[in-house]
Amino acid sequence: MTHPTLDQRLQQIVAAVGEARRALADGAAVDLTGLDAAVAELCETATAADPAAKAGIVAAIASLQAALDALAADLTRQNSALHLKRAAAAYGGDPGP
Repeated sequence: MTHPTLDQRLQQIVAAVGEARRALADGAAVDLTGLDAAVAELCETATAADPAAKAGIVAAIASLQAALDALAADLTRQNSALHLKRAAAAYGGDPGP
């Protein structure tokens, strides 16, 4: 069994984040179990990488950070909308679109 390279693992994580964002946009719940461990493992591997490769790794991890920040914003919006709907239902109001 071969292990994915750092770049392949980074691409897998970015793809998973993108899939989660698309699911949230469609109104679906997402399961992010293991994402934190995958990112931590990626960071540990990047820290141990060859110094010559680190410049490219830093840029790639910055793009991952941007994707994770966007996912966090999406989750916050979904959570806020859910709370608004629950409050409206509890008090008989119209939650809006």
